[in-house]
Amino acid sequence: MNGLKFNNKHSFTDFGLVLKSYRNIKPSMRKREIEIPGKDGGYTFPSSSYNKRIISCKFSLINCATLEELRTKTREISDWLSAENANLEFDDEQGKIYTATVFNSIDPEEIATMQEFTVEFECQPFAFGETITYTENVNGYTEFFITNIGTKPIHLGSQEGAFFVVKITGSFDDITITVNETTINYTESITDSEIVIDNCKGLVKKDGINAIHNCSGDVGQFFALTPGENIVEIDGTNLNCEVTIQFNPLWI
Repeated sequence: MNGLKFNNKHSFTDFGLVLKSYRNIKPSMRKREIEIPGKDGGYTFPSSSYNKRIISCKFSLINCATLEELRTKTREISDWLSAENANLEFDDEQGKIYTATVFNSIDPEEIATMQEFTVEFECQPFAFGETITYTENVNGYTEFFITNIGTKPIHLGSQEGAFFVVKITGSFDDITITVNETTINYTESITDSEIVIDNCKGLVKKDGINAIHNCSGDVGQFFALTPGENIVEIDGTNLNCEVTIQFNPLWI
């Protein structure tokens, strides 16, 4: 039976809920517009920012033999839907996960009486996928491609919870990493340490401690992955390290 998984529980398997319908429409873009005195209409500025996505789901409740069982089940459902910023995944779109919270009220008495109710999941605008990992052993100049299978770029301005990191583990005197046309240099030598560049949070850490002061280049904008192929180039001095790139693709 098709349904959805929210907060690690399935609507039908765990609660006997039948998902009768749901509307998963494109999130609306944030409007940036001004009116120009003396002119008809207005000027709309280009925008790449989106509002949250509302996914409205209609459920019916089955397999409750007694009124007591029905009321117990409705309270379990209400508790299940109380989770905040939990993963939401639909059976007919597996592998695409939303970060969702239910803010609209769910009345247990209404569920018990009507045995049908509507839930509005308020989600971050884009669905994300499972983490994709690329790893390269680096002892000199290295070039390789990584593929972002999503439909949205991943970068410093991505939605809350977006994930894209570059990890360098091992030793070097200095290292330069370029992703597409963005370059970050790490100029302090390391031995048996780990550098993590978190491109969505705008952080650079060495063994868990802030180290952005050791960087130069385009560190103000960090790396970005565009949909499709992305080229990665690595160079430096006395390189003896492993470079790992991890990200969650995003879909509109």
